[in-house]
Amino acid sequence: MARIIYGPIITDIAGSIGGVTFQKNGAGTIARLKPRKTQTNTQRQRDQQPRLKQLQREWNLLSLANKILWNDFAAINKKIGLDGQEKTLTGYQWFLTINENRLLFDDSILSVPPVYEVVNPIDNIIIGIAPDSLFVNTNPVDNSNLYNWLIYASFIINSASKFDFNKNRLLRKIVGSFDGARSIAIQPNFQFWENYYNSVFPPNLGNKNFYFMVYLKAISKASGIASLAYTSIVKFIWDGTKYVIE
Repeated sequence: MARIIYGPIITDIAGSIGGVTFQKNGAGTIARLKPRKTQTNTQRQRDQQPRLKQLQREWNLLSLANKILWNDFAAINKKIGLDGQEKTLTGYQWFLTINENRLLFDDSILSVPPVYEVVNPIDNIIIGIAPDSLFVNTNPVDNSNLYNWLIYASFIINSASKFDFNKNRLLRKIVGSFDGARSIAIQPNFQFWENYYNSVFPPNLGNKNFYFMVYLKAISKASGIASLAYTSIVKFIWDGTKYVIE
């Protein structure tokens, strides 16, 4: 920070030049470096940005009649969030939500809203750890081929109460039936561990217990509407020689 002293030529200065901002305080006019913008977006938000930009352009190209249809759809239908709570969306938000789900599986963008449905194909999920892989099973097994599936995992935390649905990464996309044969070995050799944490499994945490969460989301092929999050929290305990699942 530097103080500015005026002379016969320069009598006042304000604003920014390059990376320097001029502003007044109790000592007079001062010059300071402009603060740097920090990237606070999560990985998930960064992954979403190209799709959202595409959908924003598509919304702007919609006819007024179709926008009204989306607004009417929003007026009578609630979105079921990942936490199972109902949320009120605008027509624009519904357009983004449904079509982003469809773009994840390379499906076409819907210009008019679909027939609303509650997506709830299973009761829960079962997580298992094999010697060299993570696997996920649905209960009951889904072989209907009516849904696509997204499997996410959280980052490592030391408390089961600190999970945030926005702080996760996509492990795998499954097109169609989530049957037993396709649910085994979701991430062979714990590849996601290396990708996420820059370490091999198990992580080097000084033999401390830790948690991570896996959640599964079903997306209707017909409507693009998603289910709530089917979650399972995995706790790893150090038994003195190795990590085991509680």
